[in-house]
Amino acid sequence: MTTYTGGERVHRAVGGQRGRNTTVIAAIAEHCGILYHEIHYGSVTKEVFSDFIASLAAIIGDARSILVLDNAPIHNGIAAVYPELNFKFLPPYSPCLSPIENCFSVFKSYLKQYLHREAPRCNAAHARQEGVTLNALRENILQVGVEFALPSVTEHVVSQNYNHVNTYLVQCIERQDIFN
Repeated sequence: MTTYTGGERVHRAVGGQRGRNTTVIAAIAEHCGILYHEIHYGSVTKEVFSDFIASLAAIIGDARSILVLDNAPIHNGIAAVYPELNFKFLPPYSPCLSPIENCFSVFKSYLKQYLHREAPRCNAAHARQEGVTLNALRENILQVGVEFALPSVTEHVVSQNYNHVNTYLVQCIERQDIFN
């Protein structure tokens, strides 16, 4: 066991590069769980989000659906691009009214468990053994982890989150404070 005396700097080696951002865009439906999802590397732009909505619209078809969005900047103007779809926007700073927020919490919990189990494989020696860069190995492990974690957002989880959001509806309709 190493002991340090007062005034001595602690040095720890850490990886310098994290790789590209990985973003999961998803749509949920109360009686089916995750309706559709896409995985994107790098930034998600309005164009990427618009393409996601086009793919989602093809899945929804003529079904009567309401697409509930928060006020993320990439959501601005999407209703004008797809006037045939029924969009509803949540008030600013109201994640408690968005059932997908808690679904992502469940998803991230499963993803973190998976990544914790895979952490010993995530090193330069293993990357060389696989014939890839360390960043490529990390991205691959993350992608497999995402696919592993997505099924954790089951129909039951989604239904529970819709029910939780519905507990706030009466207060919202009556314009009462929901945070007391």
